[in-house]
Amino acid sequence: MTEGVTEPVALTAPAPASRTRWPIIVGAVVVGAVVLAGAAVAAFVLLSGRGPQPEAAMPADTIAFVKLDLDPSAGQKVNALRFLRDNLPSDMGFSVDPDSADPIGDALTSSGAFDGAEFTWQDIDSWAGDRAAVAAVPTSSGDVAPVFIVRVDDETAMTSFFTSYAPDAAYAMVREGYAVIAESQEQVDAVTGAKSWLADSASFQADMSQLGGGQIVVGWADVAASQAAQQSIDELAGTDLPSTEDFSLTGRVAMGLAVEPDVLELLTVASDFAVNGDTPPWMSPSADLGSLPADVVAAVTDLAEQVDAETGLGVDDVIRVLSSTMTAFAVEGSGGFENPPLIGVRLAQTDTTTPSDVGSLLEAGGMVDAVRVADGAGADGTSYVELSSSDQDDPFARAGGGTLSDLPSFDKVIVDDAAIAAFVNMSSVWKYFEAQSPDMETYPDITAAGLAYEMGAEGDNISRMRLRVAFDGQ
Repeated sequence: MTEGVTEPVALTAPAPASRTRWPIIVGAVVVGAVVLAGAAVAAFVLLSGRGPQPEAAMPADTIAFVKLDLDPSAGQKVNALRFLRDNLPSDMGFSVDPDSADPIGDALTSSGAFDGAEFTWQDIDSWAGDRAAVAAVPTSSGDVAPVFIVRVDDETAMTSFFTSYAPDAAYAMVREGYAVIAESQEQVDAVTGAKSWLADSASFQADMSQLGGGQIVVGWADVAASQAAQQSIDELAGTDLPSTEDFSLTGRVAMGLAVEPDVLELLTVASDFAVNGDTPPWMSPSADLGSLPADVVAAVTDLAEQVDAETGLGVDDVIRVLSSTMTAFAVEGSGGFENPPLIGVRLAQTDTTTPSDVGSLLEAGGMVDAVRVADGAGADGTSYVELSSSDQDDPFARAGGGTLSDLPSFDKVIVDDAAIAAFVNMSSVWKYFEAQSPDMETYPDITAAGLAYEMGAEGDNISRMRLRVAFDGQ
């Protein structure tokens, strides 16, 4: 026995699982499964780093997992609960009370998760610890099986629970205070019989390091293993994803959801990713989005950063003009929110991207009378070719107002050094919705959203996608 490591210990468990009881077992044992089904309630959890994590009880050949902590630290817990309280759709069927002594149990109970069941949240809470995970692991028969890894505070209470409410469950203690619960004994044995563990993998540790800390939910997947097991995973999830048999994927993906006092962030990190051995092209950082007018409602930038003669467009003039930074955006119309926003496009001006070149291109395409072409300049002095509809007010000619980078909500959702970025001023979007459809439910607490794609140093083959949502923190 390795010092400090608990060897697998089989608990007394009745015979093989009955499929008729399995849906109840899943819902009862892993609160996370119920949470994930409802998505929003998952924000109660926090991976705080205290003690061993669920991956310490997962085999090294685990294909993918999602883990959560049922006893989060106060700061993230309050942030998440307040966000949910203020932004859950009215038809979700449950409520969140940040001041409750047991917000998880109250929310699950009010959601109807235990309606018709013989047990309550308190029956689970009597033995379940503060961490849980659902993982996809390979079995000895070559299939992929879902298993639940749960930290156990009271093994006797857990045994009593299963004996009383789920006598057909297959389960056993694994190590580090975790139990594995699965549909069959074969699936339990695939975990308890492991010789090495995911937490000890150097590449997995590197992925978690890249992800950082402070997330409230964390997921991870081995891309190549997931591709190889796609059919089994589709069957487990009840999905029919597009086939990937025509190309080969490698690499790993880690995801984490964090809730700050006034920002929610979903971070995805891809490491060593490749398609048929080809790694993603490196893209340089850009701050172009921030120099747009401050009254922009939505914008996406750097769409043409990688356009070159290999794209297959076959039109040299188009390639020559668009082989630079291109930003498309919508800005509030002069007629107010009852009218559609104005649309504009801006191209970073180079030796080949000039108003004359763009005008010639539009003329060749028969669009010269529909599009206004003008010179422009960003706040940083960058020169642009600006395009907008000729029958609209010129969105670039408005006086004053500053730039997007002057907005506090912009800085909250768009990180520096993004290679590709998109921004939506949600405060304006809600006003458009209210003007167009007064009965539509809106969430004015959410003020902005941003999507940013970042790349590591050239040659590192690490990329990050950040989806950030700003809201009025309390």
